[in-house]
Amino acid sequence: MEPHLIEVAKGVYAWIGAAGDSNAGAVDTPHGLLAIDAQQYPRLAQQFRNALETRTGKPIRALINTLPRCPCCGASALSNKRRRP
Repeated sequence: MEPHLIEVAKGVYAWIGAAGDSNAGAVDTPHGLLAIDAQQYPRLAQQFRNALETRTGKPIRALINTLPRCPCCGASALSNKRRRP
């Protein structure tokens, strides 16, 4: 299974990683997107970011990392600086 984004409730998104192994998500707020966790690798984090911005047309404004270890290492790819996929 390829990673993909689903809307689980109005303005609430879940990122389903390859083989269903991810638990990242986002909430659409009036100020932009609040991302919850990133991905293990910058490449995957960029896919997550691109999917969110394509679906909502809004930028990620904040990131909450729920784990202080490697599953959130891709967070740098969610910064507001534009990066290539």
